[in-house]
Amino acid sequence: MAVANWELALKDKNYVSSLLLENEDTWKTVRAEWTADWVQKVNLYDADWHSLLIDADWHLITHLDPDNASFDAFARLRVSNPKTILDFKQNRDNEPLFFDEAETSWTWTTATYQTNKASTRLAVSATTAWTLVRQSKQWWQYQPWKSQLIFITFANSESVSWITKMAWYYWDNWWFYHKHEDWVANVWIRTYNTWSAVDTDIAQANWNQDTMDWNWASWITLDFSQTQIFVVDYEWLWVWRVRMWWVVDWIPIYCHYFLHTNSTTEVYMSNPNAPIRYEIQNDWTWAADTFDAICSSVISEGWQEQTSLSSYHSRNWTPITLANQDLYTPILSLRLKASAKCTKVTPQDISVFLTSADNYEWRLYLNPTIAWSDAVSWSDVTNSALQVDTTRDNTNTCTWWFILTWWYWSSSNQFRVESHWDVASFLTLWTQIDWTPDELVLAIANIDWNAWTAYGWITVTEYC
Repeated sequence: MAVANWELALKDKNYVSSLLLENEDTWKTVRAEWTADWVQKVNLYDADWHSLLIDADWHLITHLDPDNASFDAFARLRVSNPKTILDFKQNRDNEPLFFDEAETSWTWTTATYQTNKASTRLAVSATTAWTLVRQSKQWWQYQPWKSQLIFITFANSESVSWITKMAWYYWDNWWFYHKHEDWVANVWIRTYNTWSAVDTDIAQANWNQDTMDWNWASWITLDFSQTQIFVVDYEWLWVWRVRMWWVVDWIPIYCHYFLHTNSTTEVYMSNPNAPIRYEIQNDWTWAADTFDAICSSVISEGWQEQTSLSSYHSRNWTPITLANQDLYTPILSLRLKASAKCTKVTPQDISVFLTSADNYEWRLYLNPTIAWSDAVSWSDVTNSALQVDTTRDNTNTCTWWFILTWWYWSSSNQFRVESHWDVASFLTLWTQIDWTPDELVLAIANIDWNAWTAYGWITVTEYC
């Protein structure tokens, strides 16, 4: 609609029911809402509830209103080139490689994959207090001055008394989330910029943009017994804002803003990276209930540059004697430090050196089963998010759990392969709900003969 050509007929401040705007051959009915300072500004909405503004001379303002979903968290016009950095859908299984599920208190909870509903049903029993969590293993990286956009879908999030259901972008010390507890919907932000967490929990009746209970501009009532799309976009830089919204029948509706710039004396959260998390709790009252986790996506709006650090990890001058034929000997293992859970680590280059001419296969395992008594001894790597181990020996052979990449070759004493195209995927080094870190293990097998010795090293990228 060509708003620049519209003429506004406005009578006085008591004329608040409806107005007519004329644009050449089209008349549209709009609803007006007066602000306190009505002479300067009146809020107008067209028949589709798109915001319109007029100036003090009653002319329509031609610039776009940045407080709607056409703009990202930095008030920049959204365009069609978002960079998806997480995308989880359950159209085949419940994604056990990407999500962890755990009872964080007691037992008697279940997580059941629903094949025909492409979702996982989290259920608590009616016996006593239980908590069940479904959480992504990877933390998703925020890049400064980029709007981060998070979509989380779920069903049956309405809670009865003593039941709490939550969809989170979560870490222990900071989070954004939607919570439904004891029949009440909330949005919540936790900050942790001192030595204790500070929670700001806003009930639906107090949402500052739209309570979505038929009383605000959208005239939409959220029904939490149905499927919902919960969305968060935020700008970090330590000090900016967080917006929370819902998508109903393709229409994005902002419900609440948390504002921080020019109103706080310190950062509002210490880390912008987090995993996706679904959770259901039963609070000691013997009530059974369910919560369906469906799909989630994390998007960096306007792409993400590769600004990661490359780090090199090696056996150095220490060779390892390989196990017998067709057994895979671990020559190098990596995992995240406990303090670096938010770091994304991607293998970039793998190299091996054999001391004999023979036929071999190398594999890069994710969390393999280690034989016999595991001789692992982790050492911190300086200026890196990683720990490394080279103490496992040829009794600690690896068996399959998941192989990220592999290669056969006939060695002439030296072989080198760049494998970053095979390894650079969502499936990298992550952590479990209990913060147990994943392991990457580079292993080699002699497929023709026994013994011989080998060296190996891995180059990875690190970004937090």
